[in-house]
Amino acid sequence: MKILIVEDEGIVAKDMRNKLERLGYTVSAIVSSGEEALEKAKESDLVLMDIVLKGEMDGIEAAEIIRAQFDIPIVYVTAHAEKKTLQRAKVTEPYGYILKPFEDRELHITIETALYKHKMEKELKAKKKVEEELRESELRYHSLFESMPVGVGITNFDGKVLACNDTMLALTGYSRIDLEHINVRDVYQNPEERAIILNKVQKNGFVRDYELELKNRNGKPYYASLTVTLSTFDGENVLLTVAEEITGQKKVEKILKWELDVNNALSELYEPLISPSSSIEDITNTVLDQAKHLTGSVHGYVSSIDTDTGDNVGHTLTEMLKDQCKVSPKNRRIAFSRGKDGLYPELWGYSLNTRQAFFTNSPEVHPAFRGVPRGHVPIQTFLSVPVLLGEELIGQIALANKRGRYTERDLDAVRRLAEIYALAIQRMRAEELLRESEEKYRELVENINDTIYAVDDKGIVTYVSPVVESFIGYSPSEVIGHHFREFFYQEDLPLLEENFHKILSGNIATNEYRILTKSGEIRWICTSSRPVFMGNRVIGVRGVLSDITERKKAEEQIRELSSAVEQSSDGIAIGNLELTLTYVNRAFAKMHGYSPEEMVGMHVETLHNEEQIDEYRRKIKQMRKEGSWVGEMGHVRKNGTAFPTYISFTLLKDGKGEPTGILEAARDITDRKKAEEQIKASLKEKEVLLQEIHHR
Repeated sequence: MKILIVEDEGIVAKDMRNKLERLGYTVSAIVSSGEEALEKAKESDLVLMDIVLKGEMDGIEAAEIIRAQFDIPIVYVTAHAEKKTLQRAKVTEPYGYILKPFEDRELHITIETALYKHKMEKELKAKKKVEEELRESELRYHSLFESMPVGVGITNFDGKVLACNDTMLALTGYSRIDLEHINVRDVYQNPEERAIILNKVQKNGFVRDYELELKNRNGKPYYASLTVTLSTFDGENVLLTVAEEITGQKKVEKILKWELDVNNALSELYEPLISPSSSIEDITNTVLDQAKHLTGSVHGYVSSIDTDTGDNVGHTLTEMLKDQCKVSPKNRRIAFSRGKDGLYPELWGYSLNTRQAFFTNSPEVHPAFRGVPRGHVPIQTFLSVPVLLGEELIGQIALANKRGRYTERDLDAVRRLAEIYALAIQRMRAEELLRESEEKYRELVENINDTIYAVDDKGIVTYVSPVVESFIGYSPSEVIGHHFREFFYQEDLPLLEENFHKILSGNIATNEYRILTKSGEIRWICTSSRPVFMGNRVIGVRGVLSDITERKKAEEQIRELSSAVEQSSDGIAIGNLELTLTYVNRAFAKMHGYSPEEMVGMHVETLHNEEQIDEYRRKIKQMRKEGSWVGEMGHVRKNGTAFPTYISFTLLKDGKGEPTGILEAARDITDRKKAEEQIKASLKEKEVLLQEIHHR
């Protein structure tokens, strides 16, 4: 790992080089100015940047350019912590700060945290880009065909369901008859989310990939990703909704998020806080000791919220009230109750009620201050950070009487401790839930539709869920102990091996491959895989296999149909009920002298002159009444020349039999008409000749 040092003091720079090399890093270069940093940055993986540099460009300006041009993580190393300087530095979105002087451990933790966060940001951006491209590609095809593999529905703004496909019915559990009597709000777990979606659609014209929780006809919840677009249907402004169930994906995401949070906490600091052997007292003692040490506070406590009573329970408390508030070592626990109004009283309860961290160096003027009990040590300064898990209040870190004045730096330090403390409480809760529901969880894993698997770092399968047998015909015992290569299609093995090694390098990946069933059938699967760590070492891969064979077949059919339509020698066009063209193939455009792009959006009547228009309108009216019409009809090219066609009109309908548009198939019969005229002329000549012969 190559690190660039930007420091204008030679002795300090040399000391930093020695520390980095002791920690196992490579120093790519040492420069003393912002201009030199710009030249050397692209050769490095991370930049340690002094804020104050000699020359015209300071460290903050150089960092801003390096981040914009090279996307390299910046860690500021400086002896300057003025508020104005820090505000400028924050704008450049650095990956950390180190205040001089610093120890090797602090330097090591800050660098590793910066590299890890930068790596995760890049992976998430790449994943989102790929997912966005895939979704856009799918939507283009899905809009043309009724039999789509995702749910599609049309509703008005009041929530009445106007139409939907079979996939949407299967997803919601409703029948088409049911849809006549329900409002779309009935499928939302939280009806307020529909109002949010409506506001976004009215503002932007669409909502893309909005993830939320819905419920089916029986009230069973599931997750879906909605793309909602403002459209028209039968002359009415409607909402076109594409719904894709992502329940399985959300379950995997929750597991991955939890593990990533834990890994991030492990990489940052305070390993004892997340040790499985630590009790709540061990954790709170460690948090309080570190909080007092980092801020220079004399007093404080660390608490958790009792989920049954709502009391704020202090597990560790310094001596603040002489004999009345001294907690014995055997029972280091005291409860702070809420008032009758449901709020926590006084200064200590302010951050719990507001959910906002704060500090005051003049407690007596704070609006929540109500004095201190008789005999309590005077509160000269006070700092409090609520501990949150999502939106849930789960505890508090409170400190008092710093040897000096509290600063934003103190608040940031305690916020970091609060984040780790929250993860520790989350772990303890999760462990309790796992202990209580281990059997239930095992049953869930073994009966999930997708196949869950695990392999070691050599590629040997160590676990596979029972559902694999219904998928590829092999029982778990026939798969476990074998290398995964034995079950995949030969041509996909090079890519499979390459991606496997990428995952072992720490990447999380989603890929598609072909797999061979026990009967020799080839099926398509989608794998979502992640590395498994033991400490800092990758020991294998875990993931989920999903059968996407039917999706692949549907995609191939769509491609074949699209290709056939485009390559047809006959002209094919689709228009809406207002006779505006929404699609034309190359043959249709060519026979009229236009490009396909020019014709989309044209009114069909512009393809007929005054002599042809009345007949065209009569035939369209007949087609609307009878459902189709076939015959000859005149058309006009872009240059104004008329030409004959043999044409068929078909009225397109949705699943409920309601008209949605018009399909027009046309063939230029100019050559045929010329041939007919020539034949007629030849017959006429022969008739005249026969008459002359007869008269002779």
